[in-house]
Amino acid sequence: MIIIENVTQINGSRFEVAYNILIQIFKKKVSLKIAKNSLQVGYKTLSASEKAKCNDLVLKTLKNIISIDIWIKKNKKSRIRLELLCILRLVVTEVFIRKGRKAEILKSFPILAANDKKTSSSKGYIKYFIHSSFKHLLEKNFTPYSQFEPNFREKLLNQYSEKEVKKMEFIFSLNSSLDIVLKNEKKISSFFNKSSFVELYPGCIRLKKNDSIAKMKGFSEGHWWIQNFSASLPVSLINKNLINKNVLDVCCAPGGKTFQLLDRGAKVTAIDKSPSRISVMKENIRRLGYKVDLVCEDVFKFTTKKRYDYILLDPPCTSTGTLSKNPDLMFLDPYKRLKNLLKMQENLLQSSTNWISKGGLIIYSVCSLLREEGENQILRFLKINKTFKQIYMDVNSFHLDQSNVDKNGGIRVLPH
Repeated sequence: MIIIENVTQINGSRFEVAYNILIQIFKKKVSLKIAKNSLQVGYKTLSASEKAKCNDLVLKTLKNIISIDIWIKKNKKSRIRLELLCILRLVVTEVFIRKGRKAEILKSFPILAANDKKTSSSKGYIKYFIHSSFKHLLEKNFTPYSQFEPNFREKLLNQYSEKEVKKMEFIFSLNSSLDIVLKNEKKISSFFNKSSFVELYPGCIRLKKNDSIAKMKGFSEGHWWIQNFSASLPVSLINKNLINKNVLDVCCAPGGKTFQLLDRGAKVTAIDKSPSRISVMKENIRRLGYKVDLVCEDVFKFTTKKRYDYILLDPPCTSTGTLSKNPDLMFLDPYKRLKNLLKMQENLLQSSTNWISKGGLIIYSVCSLLREEGENQILRFLKINKTFKQIYMDVNSFHLDQSNVDKNGGIRVLPH
């Protein structure tokens, strides 16, 4: 017997798609990434330019939502159901942050409300709210601001100072940066104007303005790839010759670290259990012209008699260090998953001891702000595995200093 699910794909405006995304995040507790891939949300039907506008609207709403909600509830004393609240959130972002056109906002949002029976009776109020918002804009009565979700912020304050958290929030308020790593440390000026980027370290740059990646010079020819500065550090900090060294890259997708290793001449076995992520990685490998032993398998089922000179382990984590581009994570309670993630990280580290050669190096990295997933995980590992020791890495070439290095040699790079 075959069961076929009837899923209707929505073809809507960017405002309707943005609304659907917010509903997915706040009502169904689905991540931004999963929401955008859902046919019912309609994101995939938008043109490239409309996708960019929709992304901007959603990200700016999520980043400023604490202040937006306070202002909405201050101006509407009665109870607001979630569906209406999500529409009003988008209106506030369009009016106060994106500075949208009043005529377009007045036309689009009442139509959006009419499409949902839970908000259809609120069309009149939404029109009033839009007119009122533009009046407040002229009178400069409200300035949205970015702040972490209160429960998440409180937990960060258990690990960092108020000053550090505020610095993180400032970075969080900005558009996420686009960092690029060049293949074979090619001459940067061949692809980018000197005024368009900042060099983070040789071969790695940060663009001052985010443009369409596929249209950038050198991308389709495979001369560079996208990789965040902090994500590139684990491989970049290895100051030894990697030519013909055997390296195992565990949880490798989307592949930035694998590409770095290949670029330095290593023989890489890269493993990840996600078919969709492996598929994207294969496309980039073809574009970049690399050859790699790519394994799509659950690492806990991975068996090999081979021993590796280096093991790169970048396990699943709360991803709290990526809030600038994934602000939805704050509202999906990353701490709820922490216990299971810590156990997985612990097991992956322990499994790595079976594959490392004598004198080999395990490099452990997570994109998390939580010390439980970083420093504490390493200390636990060292306590159990007495034949291993933690080593210090030279960070001076990477615009970092000793404040980034803890007393045991671990390197923590905060968003700011």
